[in-house]
Amino acid sequence: MEETGEKKRVLFVCTGNMCRSPLAEGIFRSLLPKDGAGRIEVLSAGTNTIDGERPTDLAEEVASENGIDIGGIRSRRLTPGLVRASDLIVVMTRAHRASVLFLAPEADTRIVLLRDLLPASDPWAGKELPDPIGGPIEAYRETYRGILDALAKGWTAIERRLFGKGSAERDSTSAGT
Repeated sequence: MEETGEKKRVLFVCTGNMCRSPLAEGIFRSLLPKDGAGRIEVLSAGTNTIDGERPTDLAEEVASENGIDIGGIRSRRLTPGLVRASDLIVVMTRAHRASVLFLAPEADTRIVLLRDLLPASDPWAGKELPDPIGGPIEAYRETYRGILDALAKGWTAIERRLFGKGSAERDSTSAGT
């Protein structure tokens, strides 16, 4: 991870901030290299939530199965200030993107659909990540895998968006650029 001396903020957005975005926040934290943990602030928020709710039990269980603790994350409502203070805003659906733009139209170039981070050749590239709420644990496991896959495969695109650096080889294959 390139050294810039400047702290960056990554914001994950979903609807209730109780399933997808807390999972994404936890997964992203787990992927951060040791030297990046202090230079990147990671948050999540919901377009239609109230502040202070825990992630769902199934989201916590699936995270725990994978060695990630999201139990300390609490829901937070998406606000214009939160959007404006974020360097990269990762949304789960196009409706989330529209909600972010409604609050802060100037954020347009900082928003990315999660699965747009995947290489263009990936069959999931450009697709929305469905909400597992109300579904069985396997739906949460699929959500977890979808988030992990997009973040891991899109890591170079994320670094480039945050710090302006990245691998030219990876850049040519990533749709999230």
